[in-house]
Amino acid sequence: MIDKVWPKKLTEEKPIQRKRRLAEENRRFNERWIDKYCFVPSQGRFVCLLCHSQISVPKEYNMRRHYEAKHTSFDGYQGENRSLTIQSLRIVLELGTLASLANMHSPVTSMSDSTSVSDPPTPPLSTTPSSTTSE
Repeated sequence: MIDKVWPKKLTEEKPIQRKRRLAEENRRFNERWIDKYCFVPSQGRFVCLLCHSQISVPKEYNMRRHYEAKHTSFDGYQGENRSLTIQSLRIVLELGTLASLANMHSPVTSMSDSTSVSDPPTPPLSTTPSSTTSE
């Protein structure tokens, strides 16, 4: 009786599809996105040169959305000026990455190495009003 009401296509089970994995998609970073959206690959992620935020999936839509939402003022840089600015931002990013890696791998031998030495704290000011004598 069910066969008369429902067509066979609706009663048949569909095969379960598993989720797509990022590694299976074989996405590649496109070099023109560096000049167009100011993104570069860095340590397996894709980093904005202007604000250092990261995106994990190298899709043009993701980079364009980030650029248009946060960095439209960078459109004022054109031609040679834009290329030189992007090149200098890449150098800054690479130097910052190298410095953070060096700090991450240096062992801390004692607490005094990890904290800076400063003057002792000053005592808090008293909260009671000072007494003034009036004649």
